Amino acid sequence: MYKNRLILNFTIMGKYIAVLSLIAFILSGCTAFSAYGRIGESYKQSIHSIGVVSLMDDMFTVVQIGPILSFEREVERYILRDLQLNAVVTDVVSAVGKQAQYQIKIFAKPEDTQNHLDTVKKVLAQAKVAGVDVLFIVSRTDTLNSGRATPFPHMNGFGQIQRNILLTKEQCLFVNYYAYLIDVKSSEMLLSAYRMVHKCNAGDIAIHLNDYGQMSSEQLLQLKEVLRKVAKRAIPDTMRKIGLL
Repeated sequence: MYKNRLILNFTIMGKYIAVLSLIAFILSGCTAFSAYGRIGESYKQSIHSIGVVSLMDDMFTVVQIGPILSFEREVERYILRDLQLNAVVTDVVSAVGKQAQYQIKIFAKPEDTQNHLDTVKKVLAQAKVAGVDVLFIVSRTDTLNSGRATPFPHMNGFGQIQRNILLTKEQCLFVNYYAYLIDVKSSEMLLSAYRMVHKCNAGDIAIHLNDYGQMSSEQLLQLKEVLRKVAKRAIPDTMRKIGLL
């Protein structure tokens, strides 16, 4: 049902480049962005309403790197149910879209679906009934591009990198998401984009989990505010680069 006009196929050399990019990325602390397509101006002028759904969820990933090599890593994932990151994302997209004079319809993530692909199908059906022109999806995984290599598969969504290599210790927050734009009438995926924000050694991202994978209410609010700030910077930039703004 969903067509992807530009699917990135990694060769063996491409995979080595991806690994080297990951090392440089972790060492530098920066922002990565890739857009696989951009809508044309004429199509943009035909868009009057945008449906929005977030599939970021509240899964917090902790990646421990080291103690000797960058390739050594342990990954643990925790559910922070009170974070409500999906609401943070849709609120930001809604505010940006309304400023651009779009009519915005927010769709809640259905609870009775087995995976993100089923979720997209159900939300797309709701978008058809609602009569919106396009559906804008923000997802923690590369939901609609199963044939494309994922740049950082162990760092989907958001979380913390704890790097402890030799005498170097560093904690970094990462936010990693995929964005998709679907033409609702034809059910065609027009384009997709990948974005990762990476911040290290900042006082506002010192996140600590207890032995049960939980954090204090104060830290949860702190993390939510940091993620809101990241979303306010990253999402408008994503929408601009794919041609919506």
